[in-house]
Amino acid sequence: METRQATPEMVQKVLAGLQQPGINNSQVLGVHIINMQRAKNQGFPHDMYHENLEPVRVDNAEQELALSTQFGFVNHYIRQEWPQHWYRRNFSPKFEKQNMTNSVADDEFIESRLVRNADDLAKLKAQRVPKSCSAWVFRLSELPALPEQGAEDPSVTIARLQGQLDEAQRNTPKGNAKKKDETVAA
Repeated sequence: METRQATPEMVQKVLAGLQQPGINNSQVLGVHIINMQRAKNQGFPHDMYHENLEPVRVDNAEQELALSTQFGFVNHYIRQEWPQHWYRRNFSPKFEKQNMTNSVADDEFIESRLVRNADDLAKLKAQRVPKSCSAWVFRLSELPALPEQGAEDPSVTIARLQGQLDEAQRNTPKGNAKKKDETVAA
């Protein structure tokens, strides 16, 4: 069996060519609608899997045969490494949590990227990490914890305290400073 290098567009074109004319089901709210359709249609629709492409749902035997012979799709599940989601903490206001319900306490400021292959992952990891971001990680559990509320950067604390000291020195009357120096020296 010889298969061609497939693209998602080629697969959709083959499926569209094999679609039975005049069969367009309207959107229906139903529980187990797929199971009911399979019971009526000799097991169709069902999903077919490929090593590199996303799964495709086939509606009849002709579509199943065409995808298996032309592109190498199979009926059993094939685990794929790609695409993957990668995460990092990003303290930009764009990634601040927006009043979500059923959320985890640490899910604020999370940026997510979809990586399609190993080359894209290498490019993502090679990017310069901004100061307000953490490194990219594969699991959310690997993200660094959020800083405690009220905790500020040490450099910000030093600058704030230095400003307060400068302000206090400017507001101190010069005569009082000389008297203090004289009493300390005596």
